[in-house]
Amino acid sequence: MIAQLPMYDWPEARAANDALWRSVRQALTARHLDSPAALDRMTDPEVAWRSPELLWSQTCGLPLVTSLAGQVQVIGGFSYRDCMSPGLYHSVIVAREDSPSEFQDFEGHRAVINGLDSYSGCLALKCMMKNLGVSQHFFGMLSISGGHRDSVKHVAQNKADIAAIDCVSWSLVQRFDEEARKLKVVAHTASRPNLPIIASLERTEDEIKLLREATSEAVESLDKNAREITGITGFVSRTTSDYGSIRSDFEKASDFQLAKNERTLSLA
Repeated sequence: MIAQLPMYDWPEARAANDALWRSVRQALTARHLDSPAALDRMTDPEVAWRSPELLWSQTCGLPLVTSLAGQVQVIGGFSYRDCMSPGLYHSVIVAREDSPSEFQDFEGHRAVINGLDSYSGCLALKCMMKNLGVSQHFFGMLSISGGHRDSVKHVAQNKADIAAIDCVSWSLVQRFDEEARKLKVVAHTASRPNLPIIASLERTEDEIKLLREATSEAVESLDKNAREITGITGFVSRTTSDYGSIRSDFEKASDFQLAKNERTLSLA
């Protein structure tokens, strides 16, 4: 079986994530459900998410409703200290301190995203722009960093001018990376259900129930240090249908292009 927690597994947070998994595993053992002894950091998450051996992992809401649709089932999602509402999250739009303070003043500037398949780093930004009535190709250039932390560095180091960073990553980078001190928040996107904890379709209904119970119990018993580092404050049981708002966002804004050099993402 495979257990992962890849989305916020920064080097500074790995010990806390390990503590969280030990807590989950202890709760699963008490419910007579076998689980891996440790988190898997060797298997590519894209492979693990599709594996019939997947017991417990965290993915992004956009792949959940697109490329992973019909291939996994949702256990729930964490609540985080630095999000506006329990079980929800949003993105902050960040720029350097010496930049304009209004989003509309960034026309023609350089944007950076962590990936075209990211909800928080890309699609949430597109939805916000469509809601503001901003025209396509608003930005002069678009680059892809590969990760939220790297997007922050791109902006801080003047390789880009603006980026969308999910609020959990923003909290982590403010604590662990001095580059964040060079940036300010110029806008917020709408809130959506937080990153889903998923399992293989091979897991039975009873097993999913036990996984929800164990994850909730683990969060409640998480030690103070791990809770402080991860920012996790609770767990919300969910199903795939709870992420319908993200699917709607994809249908509404996936064809919106941030810049002329953006290639269109097409997901099944």
